Amino acid sequence: DPTKRWTAAQFGRALMNVAGQLSLPTPLVLSIAPSSVAHSVKDHVRPHTEWFPAERRAASADPTPSPTGPRVPAIGTDTEAPAVNAPGIGQESRSRKEQRAEARKVRRRRSARFVVGGLVAAALAVLGAIGISLAGGFTRTTTFVVADFSGQDALQTAAVLKAAPTAWHVTVVEDRRDGSVAGQIIGQDPSPQLRLAKGGAITLVRSAGGVLREVPAVEGLSEGDAENAIVADGLIVKERVRTASETVPSGRVVRSEPSRQQVEPGSGVALIVSSGPALRSVPNVTGKSSDKARDELAKLGLTVEAAEEYSESIDKGLVIRTEPPAEGSAERGSQVVIIVSKGRQPIVIPDFTGWTPSDAANKLEALGLNPSQDGLANRAVIATDPPAGETVSKGSSVRVISRKT
Repeated sequence: DPTKRWTAAQFGRALMNVAGQLSLPTPLVLSIAPSSVAHSVKDHVRPHTEWFPAERRAASADPTPSPTGPRVPAIGTDTEAPAVNAPGIGQESRSRKEQRAEARKVRRRRSARFVVGGLVAAALAVLGAIGISLAGGFTRTTTFVVADFSGQDALQTAAVLKAAPTAWHVTVVEDRRDGSVAGQIIGQDPSPQLRLAKGGAITLVRSAGGVLREVPAVEGLSEGDAENAIVADGLIVKERVRTASETVPSGRVVRSEPSRQQVEPGSGVALIVSSGPALRSVPNVTGKSSDKARDELAKLGLTVEAAEEYSESIDKGLVIRTEPPAEGSAERGSQVVIIVSKGRQPIVIPDFTGWTPSDAANKLEALGLNPSQDGLANRAVIATDPPAGETVSKGSSVRVISRKT
């Protein structure tokens, strides 16, 4: 139960109380070193006599002989030891036994203290670890398991997460992936089932749809080949539009709409297919010279043929009309005939001698001439003016002469 745990301050005070109850360790007692060793280490350790009681130091320092026997040589010297039955030697031997016994007791007490000290140190280490764990329990950051948001609406999910107790900072980025639905989540960081601290940052990847497709170049291809190329790129042909083209043969693709740009997968593409060159509208060249009429028609990609005929209204050498007529349609390269005037048609006056004036007049009118009568109507024609055999233009006047008596 977190409510029953010690605080870090409480646990620290408890550790200090336990440490205060422990006794300090006893200084280590050094053994007497031989003289050969004592001289080499005298500058680094205290003299060994300082570790013995005062009375022992005084006895060992007295140079006078023992009252019961000769003086015992100093420990570690090369002087030969006296006989065992010397009274002083026995006393010195007992002192050494006591010294060794005391040293053993000191070592046992020191060993016991080291063991106790080690146990206490181990206990303190365990308690310290427990205290750190307990204290850490109060400062541990709250975390939450990250759910799998795949397939959910990205904007709605972001709004819910921002208002949730997790207090996560939500960032939404966009990416494209085939087979995904625009607006749905297709990725996240951190991944599902990981833990995220309260107030942490999470990124949601929102689908912008499938990977964009580039409309292929289909200019000049046949309709079938162009459609296959478009379908292979994940697009569809939505319509075909026929249009005239001066450069692309009939039945070939002029362009696509859209053309060579990135579009959503499954988008429709229109094919603009050539129907061949556009029909030409025949211009009105009436009254123009034949040369000018030829040039104007040739610029439209039309071939020109000429024909002549008489015209009572169009001067000789000028175009009377065209076939097909002006404003009519003609395919590029097709033929247009220009009718050029030969001028007014010449008429040879027939010989009407012996005709009645009315018959002669009717004939002249049929020829396009304007007859007039000079003489009696019931008398035969004796001449015309201009005379018979002479050439006149259509519409000319001809006088029919008959007897007057």
